[in-house]
Amino acid sequence: MARWVTRIEGYVCRGYWRTRGCRGRVGCLHLGVIYDDLFLDRQEAAESRPDVSRYAKVEEERGHASTLQMMRLLEQALQDDRSLEPCVKFFDLCSQVYNADDEDALKDLWVNVERSDSAKRVLAKQLVDNALVLMERDERSRPLILRGLAKLCVVKEGNMSGECLRGISLLIQQQEVAGGAESENLDAAQVLADVVLPALTERASDEYHTLSVIKGISSMKPCRRLAEALGSCIPLLSDLLQSFATEETVYRVIAIACMSAENCVEATGQGIPQTICRTLLQTELPTEEAGRQLYNDLCSIAGRCAWHVRKAALYMTKARLHTEVFLFYMRNLMGERLPSSRLTVREAKLCYGLMMGVYGMMKSSPEVRPNAESESPICSLENL
Repeated sequence: MARWVTRIEGYVCRGYWRTRGCRGRVGCLHLGVIYDDLFLDRQEAAESRPDVSRYAKVEEERGHASTLQMMRLLEQALQDDRSLEPCVKFFDLCSQVYNADDEDALKDLWVNVERSDSAKRVLAKQLVDNALVLMERDERSRPLILRGLAKLCVVKEGNMSGECLRGISLLIQQQEVAGGAESENLDAAQVLADVVLPALTERASDEYHTLSVIKGISSMKPCRRLAEALGSCIPLLSDLLQSFATEETVYRVIAIACMSAENCVEATGQGIPQTICRTLLQTELPTEEAGRQLYNDLCSIAGRCAWHVRKAALYMTKARLHTEVFLFYMRNLMGERLPSSRLTVREAKLCYGLMMGVYGMMKSSPEVRPNAESESPICSLENL
């Protein structure tokens, strides 16, 4: 009887052959059983990590998470782009932060960092920049780093949520231009919807965190993919509209979300365009640049909801929003149409917002459409 010893993935395997003739069959049988056990063990270990079993060998990072520790892991991954272990540990630390039940679990997050907000902001920006470089260089690390950044959006200090959303926004824009993500694991807009927005809804009672995330989303460049991702937070935005009626960033996020027709339907059901209509009827045209963006967002929300939802258009028509606000202020801004007439940049931008509002109402409601025989320069969009 012969004895054999071999090593498979760090496991020592022993066996015996009774005869030389059956050596191959018995050896294959033992190897098959061992590989089956290894495969099952690795799949169970990889359930909490994206992209299955290739990360199973990496031990979970222990202890309280800290930003400096995350930074070191990213730098280590940048120096050795052949190893995924630092990326997996980075993801584990971000998951600890995301799943923390209380502030005590995050007591070491800014350990060994200056207490000043400016120092935390610098570190947060550097961390996100390193993460973006790593995702650009190593496609294997992208699912881990992308989800890690999304999980860090729950951090309130140091503008961490804003910086992470900046990085996610860049990825969304790249995928928008490319026509979509390579896979669902790499879809930045989907990660925003699956990770960031549920945490925002769960922590809605934390006003500081909520407004921090809303501010970060409001600074993201508007696009179709971002609008579709924001669909799940329309009810929350409606509540925020009642609680923070003077917060410009809330209106900005609603305006981005209403780029999607489905979101306009949901927003109308939540009463958002009705509230916007009443606000516009009570708000005068801004005379300074500071209030111009907010006013344009109000007009944009009203126009898009009216375009896609006839119920919203009828409500605005009955309130005479088109004559009392849109056409009235457009007439005041343009004045008498002369060959030498020119609008300032501020006036032109305000006219654009007003045009968006009235155009949306015209598309949906025949009551607002001008008479075909009318030559009024105010009613005809071609003359605007």
